Amino acid sequence: WDLKTGRCTVLERPKTGFSLHAGYGGNIHLTGKCDGESPVSFLETIDFNKKTSTRYRFPRKINSVRETADGRLVLALADSPMDPSSGTLLVFSPQKTPPEAALLPGHTLGTRDCLLSGPSILTCGEEGPGHSIKIWGGAYFVRTELGKLAINPE
Repeated sequence: WDLKTGRCTVLERPKTGFSLHAGYGGNIHLTGKCDGESPVSFLETIDFNKKTSTRYRFPRKINSVRETADGRLVLALADSPMDPSSGTLLVFSPQKTPPEAALLPGHTLGTRDCLLSGPSILTCGEEGPGHSIKIWGGAYFVRTELGKLAINPE
């Protein structure tokens, strides 16, 4: 998508449905199911400034993607029928060579979506018979801010 001319160029037309996720600095992230490889999914990052496109494959369905200001991606993943104890929240660093990933527990039956808010990540997903919301990194942030208040009495 060229914002100056208002034109969009179709790079590839996937045979299956896909979702668009907006990123920082002109990046767009596409997610979808790989053809004939259920539940394998792809994440394709399109950088319009550099005119590049990079595709990554993941062994599970990607429910949502959020990008941090430093380029890391937080992926909300479906649960794994092969390993229910594995995490459903992935922090992915595609800018590193090779790319790095950290799998967090997330929600036991899948993380549906996430929201990045300062130092915290808010997630929603399924836990057993019900839904839940989790706040990741909140306790450390609150302790840090309370410490600042103790130092500054105003």
